[in-house]
Amino acid sequence: MLGIDYSQDSITLAEKIREERGDEYKDIKFKTIDFVRSERVKSNLLLREDDHAVDSKETSVDGVEQAKEEEGEEAWDVVLDKGTFDAISLSDETVHEQRLDEIYIQKVGEYVKEDTGILLITSCNWTEDELKSKFLAGGVLSFFGRIKYPSFTFGGATGSTIASVAFKRKSRSS
Repeated sequence: MLGIDYSQDSITLAEKIREERGDEYKDIKFKTIDFVRSERVKSNLLLREDDHAVDSKETSVDGVEQAKEEEGEEAWDVVLDKGTFDAISLSDETVHEQRLDEIYIQKVGEYVKEDTGILLITSCNWTEDELKSKFLAGGVLSFFGRIKYPSFTFGGATGSTIASVAFKRKSRSS
């Protein structure tokens, strides 16, 4: 599983927590990803410094095999976003007249394995329907499932304070 964030401080905290929890969580990786620029920032724990050339498959530092995309970047079975999209969505900043959350939506699917990989987004700012509307529009992802949370009714509408939605990465040929 890959946990992503644009903040290196958040990644450092997540890595510290993983280390404190022991070997049971050693296969969880974290990566700082700058979705605005095309370059990808590599976490030292994720890839060795000498990992310039990539094969169709590569083994990470602790021996976990990762599938590779055609561009040579890693693709993961599970990519977890717990609040990153929420934080990015709060920004009014644009790059080439495109909002940061729109750029994120376009690029995050690149880190998910084709056909089998899952992007799991947990949001406190967006409803399930809003997340589906945003992430399905690009045609890279399809709806896979959701986590059910306790709901409440207010003003005739029923909802939840949190939404967790799983999207599956489509193959390039579909």
